[in-house]
Amino acid sequence: MSAPGGIWFAFNVATFFVAVHHTTIANAMVISALQPVTLMLLSSRLFGEHVRRADLALTAFAIAGVAVVVFARGTAGSGDRFGDALAFCSMLGYAAYYVSSKKARTTLGTLEYQTSLTLVAVAVLGIVMVASRQDLSAPRTSSWGWALAMVALPGSGHLLTNFAHAHVRLGVLGVLTLFSPVGSVFLAWLLLDEGLNGWQLIGMAVVIGSLTLIVAASTRRSPQLEGSTPDLEQSTTEDVAD
Repeated sequence: MSAPGGIWFAFNVATFFVAVHHTTIANAMVISALQPVTLMLLSSRLFGEHVRRADLALTAFAIAGVAVVVFARGTAGSGDRFGDALAFCSMLGYAAYYVSSKKARTTLGTLEYQTSLTLVAVAVLGIVMVASRQDLSAPRTSSWGWALAMVALPGSGHLLTNFAHAHVRLGVLGVLTLFSPVGSVFLAWLLLDEGLNGWQLIGMAVVIGSLTLIVAASTRRSPQLEGSTPDLEQSTTEDVAD
């Protein structure tokens, strides 16, 4: 049950990090912002989730806001078509990872699913690294702290997301990913002293406002997700005890 999620996660990681060597970060981030539209279409077909026209309109506003935030920095530049194509494939892979995760969470608890998909992803990426003759030597001592931070912070985010899959509509989770590029720009301003102009502030307000309206409307329509899974961590323990 965890294998599809692990494979698609590895596919997303591999294609994205190759893509940013051939195209700009701005291009890659804007292309990744197309994921919510993809997930809304898939959630309607695969899980019967109703998608309102208002949600689609708000998602379009949010994507436009992301584009303003990214390109207003004046660092968009230009990327080659190969890099843009890989970024598009990476976006599709991440959408497939979300779909696989939602399916797996109907029968698996959060921790067992996260652990299993990570082991699968390690195996897949290991094969990719060996086949592409990547340098597998250990990093410098000073790099271990950053490596551990990269494991802990995004890892905890994936863990929380996979927990949420059993309780939140797939379309809503997809739209919430649009906060990622906005949050990145804000943190770069806060921690790295990167500039933040008026257009970016407007774009941030559009994204946050659109996401707030989508989540609020989803909460009013369905206080509890239909067919949501029970507390699988507790039920798994009870099954073992039985």
